Amino acid sequence: MHISLKLLGKLFAASILLLIGKPVIAANPNGANYDCVSSITPAALITAQGGNWGECDATPDSMSVKFYKLGLCTSKPSYNDYSACTFLFENDQGKEVTLSKTFTDELVTGEISIPEGSYKYAMLVIEKTIGIKKSLYFDNAIAAMDGTTGKYCSTNGNPKVDAPTAHNQSLWSCTNNVSSQAVTSWKSFNGFFNDDFDSNAAIGPNNMPFVVGLYDQVTSAASKFDVILMASEGTLANVGVALNNYNSPYATGNATKIWGAQTFTNPIIIDANTSIVDLGFAIDDGMMAGFGGYCANGGKCSESATVTKFEFQVTTK
Repeated sequence: MHISLKLLGKLFAASILLLIGKPVIAANPNGANYDCVSSITPAALITAQGGNWGECDATPDSMSVKFYKLGLCTSKPSYNDYSACTFLFENDQGKEVTLSKTFTDELVTGEISIPEGSYKYAMLVIEKTIGIKKSLYFDNAIAAMDGTTGKYCSTNGNPKVDAPTAHNQSLWSCTNNVSSQAVTSWKSFNGFFNDDFDSNAAIGPNNMPFVVGLYDQVTSAASKFDVILMASEGTLANVGVALNNYNSPYATGNATKIWGAQTFTNPIIIDANTSIVDLGFAIDDGMMAGFGGYCANGGKCSESATVTKFEFQVTTK
């Protein structure tokens, strides 16, 4: 039996957590992630993390994601088999949605028909390029890679460049103007960081810094997720590697989309008593700011930012 359900906005119950991964340059074996608090200085953060690179976690002011598919599944889907899924959203052209803590564009509106059943899995397909907008405040003025300085550092609309060759490719700009506004910058994913990569050994077929997919990853909710890069729908991307100006590896390849699947800790139950499905997204600690030494003014500066995660959340009434 199919149940016609009204789709609403946000509620926070079961969740699908899509972890996008992290760039290998941010993987300090002697360090750990810090929160982006105002007392941070680039040099102190880098020293504390024991390398030539420092990073901190932050919640973006907003995140922009283009969705192609979003569905609930009765059995575990794969990147090339969605036959057990009922789609809450499906659009071959994609729909870009802005996510924030205070406002989220509507992805799904109106009513849809979902068969009765137990949905232990969810899946989505999104564009490989994701937008982040963020303003950070610091107690003391710091420099950005482009040479601007100040206590207020914001994304400036430049894309994330994995191998910058000029300081003006910085996606951060800093100023003392409290009224300065952040602009959305974009990060494209060509590979996911391989947690088994040994940075002290030579890169080779058995020691690659990036992979096409992450599988059976455990989330904080004790559930698991898979995430895979696709060249096109149903086709795995090719993932390669090159070196940036730090002589650190970054991913190359032909990915166009990201496919993700989550195993719910508690299955979503659709039955004759179900009248509403609530959908929502969360972006808490969904980005990382990076600090290094490729700086127009010399010394250490804010260099980079990347997307790390966002959550799809669903419950029924």
